[in-house]
This record gives sequence, structure tokens and C-alpha cells, in this order.
Amino acid sequence: MTRTLNSVSSLLRHRHQRSTVLAALSGIVLALVASACTSGVAPHLAEPPGGNFTAALQTSRWGPVVGHKLVICVVNTGSNSVSFVSQSGKQVSEPIPVGNSPYAVAVSPNGEWAYVANTGWGVTAGNTVTPINLITFQAAKPIKVGTGPFAIAVTPDGKWAYVANMGSMITTSSQAAGASLYAGTKVIDAHTVTPINLSTGRPAKAINSGPGPGAVAITPDGKWAYVANSGAPNNYAGTVSGTVTPIDAASNTPGRPIPVGPGPMAIAITPDGQKAYVANAGWWNHPGHTVTPINLATNTPGKPIPVGAGPLGIAITPNGRWAYVANSGWGRADTVTPINLVTDTPGLPIKAGPGPDYIAITPDGRWAFVADGGSLAGPSDLITPIDLLTNKPARPIKVGLAPGALAIAEVPVFAHEPK
Repeated sequence: MTRTLNSVSSLLRHRHQRSTVLAALSGIVLALVASACTSGVAPHLAEPPGGNFTAALQTSRWGPVVGHKLVICVVNTGSNSVSFVSQSGKQVSEPIPVGNSPYAVAVSPNGEWAYVANTGWGVTAGNTVTPINLITFQAAKPIKVGTGPFAIAVTPDGKWAYVANMGSMITTSSQAAGASLYAGTKVIDAHTVTPINLSTGRPAKAINSGPGPGAVAITPDGKWAYVANSGAPNNYAGTVSGTVTPIDAASNTPGRPIPVGPGPMAIAITPDGQKAYVANAGWWNHPGHTVTPINLATNTPGKPIPVGAGPLGIAITPNGRWAYVANSGWGRADTVTPINLVTDTPGLPIKAGPGPDYIAITPDGRWAFVADGGSLAGPSDLITPIDLLTNKPARPIKVGLAPGALAIAEVPVFAHEPK
């Protein structure tokens, strides 16, 4: 439901009990790939994509690029799949299977690939990233990373991806009646970030980060990756501190951690690369309520900005004037808070679906899409569009079970699509 091990602990467990329940999508035509196939299903090429991930397939065989189509890539944590949605929301693909309990997705700058982090859970913690070709809608061979990959970001040149490995959790004793939700639970912290060479599909040496790395963002010039460390404790008895670790992308060496609020689980960087904004989610019984700005010229934090409870997702408009924060409240909230980045002040909250986890904004800055993971009553199967001209939600779109994250790709359309 939510973008931290707490949510994976509480609601993924809830989702796995319902893993066989999937939104009925069988009657929906996959219009997103209709132009790329002969019968409305994804094409099967003689040589499926693999190896050179940034180049994808030889585009020359399809002729020149004649346009682009917007595709929303939605990770369905509760059904181990990814759905692809048109911008209008009228076309939703049949889900494509990936690894166990996927929870993050990033897309290549050229719009040809989506990379899905397969987080897993407990003794079945994941350790792979699945590439999906957005031209053919085929999955390539999974790439091995660290334990519990929980966030992923791709560099602006499309050459590298950085994966934050959250780790895993195991239950060491049974819970007594009335005990804390996480009594008897122990964190196995990976403490690492794995770079992936996207030209070869091979991981590089893991980089040490802070405790509980759960979010990562890369500066527009590609020189730095910033990793939000949630500070995952072993008993969840109270609030914990949090930090952000800068990583020099040229040498893959970490810098001095930057203190922020408790349990930071989302980070976004302004288009001019001058500031980062970190959503401090806190923890289950002690949710955070703030977003911390960071001056990236000096790596110093600013005054926290008040938002809703348990902020787990943040996205910035292309013009750099607004940030939108998804407030999950650990399954007890359903709002999105806009922040004026000129003044660093919050606006009126916007109604979203239950337990909003993640948020992404279209390249034209007109729409935001929110993944509604679900509430304490159960997982959702919806994403909510928000019209950013009016800050009003539109009709929710049905996808797979417990959408955990989403990313928006501008997928190229070729003169002669693959058959």
C-alpha cells in the first residue's frame, strides 16, 4: 500500500492474501499497442529484446519516429504485474507479469524501456529489476540487484539506473493480542544502492548508503544521485531520524548524509537542479507530516513544510513551480497536498483515492496521476488523475491490485511499427 517497509509489512501481507483477486480487465482492448500488432495483442519478435537496453531494438527497421504516445506504467504490487494506461485512461492493458511484489518503476529518457523493481516480502524478498520494452511490451531477462529493491531512477542520458535496496523483514516471534503491529519483527537492512549499466544490463558494485534506503532521485545534469534513507528501526516503537545521502555518479562514492525529517520515503529534484524536496513519511504509529527542502549547492536542509499525514510520494511540475505530495497516512489518509515552490508554502489538500502512495506528472504539466494503494480495509485497484489547472480529481482508473508506483513515458511511434 505504501512506499516503505511499514506498508509492505502491513498491507502487502494483506495484499498477498488477495493475490488471486485481480481487476477484471479481460474485456478491455489494448489500444496502446494496437498500432504495433496485427491482432490487438503484443507482438512476438523473432529476436526478443535483450542485451543493449538503451538502444532497444533497431529502430531503422521500423523507419523514422513519426510521433509519441503517452503511456502510464503502473506497478501492481498485489498482483505481481505491470499495467499500461493511456493518458485518457480509456485504455488499460492486460497486466504483464513481473517479479514478486514489485514496488517501483522508472522509464528511460527515450521512452523505450520501463524498469520494474521487484521488492518481494519477508523470506521471499526480491532482488531483481525487470526491464520491459515499451515498443513491443515484452519483458527482458531480470537484472540482479540487492535485497528488497524499493526505488529506482534512471540517469538523464539513459546509461545508468540507480536502485535503492531497502532490505527485508522477518518475524522473530508471534504477536500477542494488542501488541504493536511490528512486535517481533526484525529488519534485515541492505544499506545499499545498486547502479545498473543499462547498455549491458549488468549491475555494478553496490554503494553503501544510510539505513533503509527507500527513494532515489538524480539531478538533471546526471552528476549526483540523492538517496532518502528511512532509518528503518527494528522495533517500530517510535519515530526515527532520517537522512539523504548524495552519491557522486562519476565515482559512485557517497557523500556526507544530510539530516531531514523522520522516515523519508520520497524525493524529487527541481528541473533546474537547485533544490530537492524530501517527503518525511515517519512510521506506522508515528506518521510524518512534513516535506524538507534541500539546497543542493550546499547540501543543507531548509525549514520543513507541513503537509498531510504519512507523505509517501512527491512529484514536481516541469516548470518547477509546484510540487504535489501524496499523503497516505499509512492507509488512513487520502489526500494530495500542492506546495508552491516559490514560497515553499502548502496549498489546500486535494481529494484522492484510499492510501495514495505515489504520484507522477505528465510532461506538459497538465495532469498528475496518483497510485492509490489502499486503506486498512483492504487494497485498492485504482489510480486517480488530477487536473492541475483546477487541482480537482477526475474519475479514477481501474488497474491491477494494490498499485504501488507509477511512471509516465513518452513512447516513440515509428512509421512502420513492428509486426
